[in-house]
This record gives sequence, structure tokens and C-alpha cells, in this order.
Amino acid sequence: MSLFEIAQQITDKMRLLRAKALPPAGLSLIRTPLGLDGLAGHHQGSAYLCFEGSNEILDWKVNLDFECDREGFHKGFRQSYKIARRDIWLKLFAIDIWDESFAAKTLTQARKYKEKNKSIYIGGYSNGGAIALLAALDFSKQGFKVNLVTWGQPKIMSRPPETSIHRYIRVANPFDPVVHLPFGLIHQGQLVRKFWWGFPHQFPKYIGLPEQVV
Repeated sequence: MSLFEIAQQITDKMRLLRAKALPPAGLSLIRTPLGLDGLAGHHQGSAYLCFEGSNEILDWKVNLDFECDREGFHKGFRQSYKIARRDIWLKLFAIDIWDESFAAKTLTQARKYKEKNKSIYIGGYSNGGAIALLAALDFSKQGFKVNLVTWGQPKIMSRPPETSIHRYIRVANPFDPVVHLPFGLIHQGQLVRKFWWGFPHQFPKYIGLPEQVV
């Protein structure tokens, strides 16, 4: 599957999430501690996980905070993902991470996905892109092949992570202040620039990825 096709698959799910439409069979809504809506589950044989952004003031306070943990990740976003992590794993693979046999079950699932050469498709806009990146790193660390696309994503790390993501596209408008925050942290992924006139952090303008760009 080409990068454009991957981006299109994730974009379609992001549009569903944004429209608050009834998810197709196999997909269900989730909500993170930051108040970000998400969509998780399986559709047409593939696993999807998407998060939209939020304009709540509390979210922006987290976004501006640049304190990182020992592993170099943004503390606010990392904590938010950790709280939502159990629900995410339950929705995608019916695995309870609080179960003592979690590690064994995870390895089994990863092995099956590797054998079938299947991918997890993850996407996120704005703050949701930060959560999506943390989820992608989490699943990649467990052995899953992850395809990630984020739009207008803030920074979440002070140094490159030890875990690599199979494919990671980061769509950013250089005039969007959100993609430059928090100061002092760094970005990863294949950068795709998008320009437009007007407010630089718009979901309708961000979402979607022209084939010629990729």
C-alpha cells in the first residue's frame, strides 16, 4: 500500500470521527482524559485508532508545558495516554493491560499480525496527534507494524525514541504555532508541508493528503 493510500485510509476514519457519525460495525468511540474523542476498532480486516483535537483551555495548558519524564516524553501527554491505554487495548484487541497475562497475550497478537503482514492504522489531529504518536510508539514497541499520520501535531519528546514506527507521516503548516510547541522539544516522522490562507490550525484544511505531495 502506498503512503497516499495509507493516509487516505486514516483520513476517512478521521472524517467519521469529526462528523460524530455513527461508526461502522467494528469501530467504537473512546474518550481520553484530555477530553479528546477517539475512534478505535477493526474495519474491513484492519485495526484503526484515531484521535481528534480539542480547543479546550485545559488542553492548551498541557500543550504549552514542556516538562518531560525520564524517557524524554512530554509528561502531560504521556500521562493522558497512560490513563486511556487500557480502553484502547480493550477496544482494539480485547486485551486487558491490567491482566497478569497481558504480556503473553500481546506477544501472541503481535505474532499473528506479523505473520499476516497486517498493520495498525493510527491518526490524530492537533493534541490528538500527540496521543496518536504515543499510541503508535506503544504498539510498535510490542511488535506491531504501525502506519501513523498526524495533522498539526505538537511536539512530545526531548530526544528521539528508542522505538521506531513503520511509517510515520507528519502533516504540518509551517505557519501553525501548534506544530512548534512546546519549545525545546523535537519532532520525528516524515514531514509533509501544507500551506493555506487564513487561520493556520484548521481541521478541514489539514485533513486529507494530496497524492502528489506524498
